[in-house]
Amino acid sequence: MSGMLEHQYTRRIGFALLGLVALSAGGCDKVKQLTTPKPVVVAAMSGPVTRELREADYPGLVATKDRLTVVVFHATWCGPCKNLEPVMAKVANEFSGVAQVGRFDVDHCQTLGRQLGVGGIPDVRFFLNGKQVDSFLGGISEAELRDKFQAYSRGLTAAATPAPAPGAGPDPAKPAPAIQRMQKDWVPPGMKKL
Repeated sequence: MSGMLEHQYTRRIGFALLGLVALSAGGCDKVKQLTTPKPVVVAAMSGPVTRELREADYPGLVATKDRLTVVVFHATWCGPCKNLEPVMAKVANEFSGVAQVGRFDVDHCQTLGRQLGVGGIPDVRFFLNGKQVDSFLGGISEAELRDKFQAYSRGLTAAATPAPAPGAGPDPAKPAPAIQRMQKDWVPPGMKKL
């Protein structure tokens, strides 16, 4: 009889440990997600400058001279915004040198969104020399988006992109290590060192 009880307790402890392992695995992913820096520049400088921006960046962005400036108001949870993102990146890359795309997350730029009357997302606005020339709300086909870029970038000359300085940047023959040492006093966000 004691062998049967021992077996039941062993099974229960095994399931409890399995549950703890499952919970801790999710926690590690959460810590990794919180500590991984978010990329700011989406496209390379040789293409259009596509950036996630803050409210304070808006006036300078739309005042840009001699470049088509596209402003996208979006949210990370918005399905149509997620669908538009790769289409926008592809078309914007075709117009490198004459176009730039600034993205504003409405959850982080609520004051700007209210000031500009953003009522739905994705809200996309086109600017030339500080003046809004077009806009659309919601999804759009790749062909229609390309037509808009073409129409508003006509007559603009491509901005020269500086060549990289010799020795600047990582050595292509030496890739960065996949696993890097953790800093000695590193503590996850929200935690205190004892």
